[in-house]
Amino acid sequence: MSVKKTCVHCASTRIVFEGLCREHYLETVFTGQPLSPDVLEPLFFNPWSAASHRLSRDRHRRMFLATEGMCGLCLVMPPEVIDHDHKCCGIGYGCGRCVRGLVCVSCNNLLGRIHDSPARARKLIAAGHPRADYHEKAITYLDAYAAVRAAGSFMGAPAKLDES
Repeated sequence: MSVKKTCVHCASTRIVFEGLCREHYLETVFTGQPLSPDVLEPLFFNPWSAASHRLSRDRHRRMFLATEGMCGLCLVMPPEVIDHDHKCCGIGYGCGRCVRGLVCVSCNNLLGRIHDSPARARKLIAAGHPRADYHEKAITYLDAYAAVRAAGSFMGAPAKLDES
């Protein structure tokens, strides 16, 4: 669907498709030249989702750029989901301190299937699960979050708590 908005690449107000004016859409999509994470970030910022997880625009941007516009877990797909610790706030919303990162839909589903438990992921690996590589990445991701929380901080924040 095309709507008249501002192109995230050149800031001109023209007919925009997927955040880009026709010229930049054709240039990036058909030439295979990927956009920089800096340009892509606005396309993946969902104000409603960010507000429900108390994630500021600036913090979302820092988290997005920290993984160069890729999922914080697999580092392959673009992140479309704000991942948070369900033990803290439940499903669908968050306090801001429990946000672990930005992940793709597949990795978010994986975290849900293992119930955010590194122990459960280890059991699946031991049982010979065919996607053991992703379970290993999930363990690393969850362990990194646990270490950051133990240090009194949270993901995407400077050294100490950052309420932004």
